[in-house]
Amino acid sequence: GFIYKKLGSSEAFKINSIAERKMSWIENWLEKEKIYSPQPYEQLSKVLRKMGFVSKANKILFLAKERERKNARGLDWLWLTLQHDFTGYGIYLGYLLVWAFFLVLFGMFFLSFSGQGVSQKIPNGFYYSFDMLIPLFRLEEHHYKVTLIGLTKYYFYFMKAMGYLLIVILISGIMAKVLKKK
Repeated sequence: GFIYKKLGSSEAFKINSIAERKMSWIENWLEKEKIYSPQPYEQLSKVLRKMGFVSKANKILFLAKERERKNARGLDWLWLTLQHDFTGYGIYLGYLLVWAFFLVLFGMFFLSFSGQGVSQKIPNGFYYSFDMLIPLFRLEEHHYKVTLIGLTKYYFYFMKAMGYLLIVILISGIMAKVLKKK
């Protein structure tokens, strides 16, 4: 429940501002609390952000979620793990781009090695894979008349489902950031 508005330094003890200390020192300091509570992490993140240390503030929030996940069990642990893996707990939405890149890359792989890209007159596996991943619009109508078979067919079913999931996660991550700023 301890709150503060800024972090200072001590000239007498030659101590730098806490905001300028290494993340490892800050992490060790936060972990001294035996029972996890998000409040110290959120308070420190808020003050660091106001002082202009946005990157450190984000890292602090990430550490808080990691500690929460470490203590979680069952469905709570699963939910936090999914948040970690897909969006870095909503802090690093760029993780979604990595997922999209690899899904498209594997789609290209399936089309190429199965020979179905050539047989279905799909000259560009990247373009087709990207079109299948993004469910909000169609880039090429021909892509939706293709009949794939075997494992390739099921991969693209999986990829379409992942596309919807990634869009939902992206929207929820953006909404969480917008609501957090208010």
